[in-house]
Amino acid sequence: MQLTKTNKNSSNFNEKMSNPSNLIYKSIKSVDIACNCFGLKPINLETNEEENANMKHSRQDFVYYLFYCSLFTILGAYTAGTLFSERDKERIESDAKNKFAILITVMILLMFFIISTNYSMRKKISSSVTWFGKIDTILLGFNMKINYDILRKDNKGLMILMFSSITLRSIIMIILIDLDFLQSVTMFLALTVKALTKYQFISYVNQLNIRFERVNNGLQEIFDKNTKDKIIFNHLNNRREISEEMLVMCRLHHKLCYLMRILNKAFGLQQLLSIAVSVCNILFQTYYLYCVLSGKHEKTFFTISCPLLWTFDEMMEIQLLVSACAVTCENANATAVILHEMRNDNYDVALEDRVQTYSLQMLHQKIEFSAMGYFVIDYTLSYSIIGAVTTYLVIFIQFDQSQSSGTTATNITNETTVFKINTSTTTTLAMN
Repeated sequence: MQLTKTNKNSSNFNEKMSNPSNLIYKSIKSVDIACNCFGLKPINLETNEEENANMKHSRQDFVYYLFYCSLFTILGAYTAGTLFSERDKERIESDAKNKFAILITVMILLMFFIISTNYSMRKKISSSVTWFGKIDTILLGFNMKINYDILRKDNKGLMILMFSSITLRSIIMIILIDLDFLQSVTMFLALTVKALTKYQFISYVNQLNIRFERVNNGLQEIFDKNTKDKIIFNHLNNRREISEEMLVMCRLHHKLCYLMRILNKAFGLQQLLSIAVSVCNILFQTYYLYCVLSGKHEKTFFTISCPLLWTFDEMMEIQLLVSACAVTCENANATAVILHEMRNDNYDVALEDRVQTYSLQMLHQKIEFSAMGYFVIDYTLSYSIIGAVTTYLVIFIQFDQSQSSGTTATNITNETTVFKINTSTTTTLAMN
């Protein structure tokens, strides 16, 4: 594919560029519908007669926010209250319900923070769609199209995966601790909001990733089209063309980095809370699995499969998030590498100066995703979580074993004391 500008006056060009925001919205529509159903409504789309998508916000957003806050308050209070009050049943079931009540209370608080943050950041999230549309308009000017169908299919796949895993987790947990209907609904909502927070962010990160790839492809085409021989023999003819095309690609890279910072601010707190609760879930479920395997709880199919499934699903959510962020950062950093390859193979002092200028600009771009600056979301996060969970799990097991040893020693001491008292009493009676 040749990287040449199309005629902006042609009708075909205008038709393609008429509604990029609408095409972008259609690619994330499955995620947005799921967000609307569970209180995470960041985008309000208004389509006019020409089918152009415009972002709008109204007072109805606040009513929407209050409705879901009230709903989660009622369901959370009912679920936590009933679970804590059910202490008259068998010890195993009661203990599991008490632990689950603590977990569900934490997740309800998480939902409040996530919904509130999404409400306050909805304009930034909506503006990112507009920015993507502007970038796509420029890319179309160079015959570089975004494959929206791939993004749409990926997002649908994410939603199918999310709802399948959450439904399976919920069913097993409902059977294990015998939840009623409202408790089951609360658990399903809490799990969905927590997971949807990650998958929503992943969908926007993938939008960034595919555009970084297009920018890199554009620079690579400039590099392939203008070889050493062309630069040597057509130096004057090609210098201006190379400089202009490279300038556009580097400016697009700068805009994408700016969009990355917007998304970091808009989703930073949600990712921090969601990852924190996922880590707590992993720790809770692995400790419960230890209790089952050590004989403290009854070994059944559900008591073993439930913590295994929950742990696997939480790790899968984190790994999908980490992979999306890491791949996007790799593509963003690859732009500077392509520029320096072009500089090394081209004998043009002016072009070399431009490349050095662009490289300095990219060097000062902070290309990373983080959770409010507390930690970077990349592959090292997975290792850190595994290490932290392992450390705390060992501490919990040692504490549990020390308590068991202390209880056993106390029982032995009491039995010895009782035996001595009985022996003394028998001796006294015999003497009398």
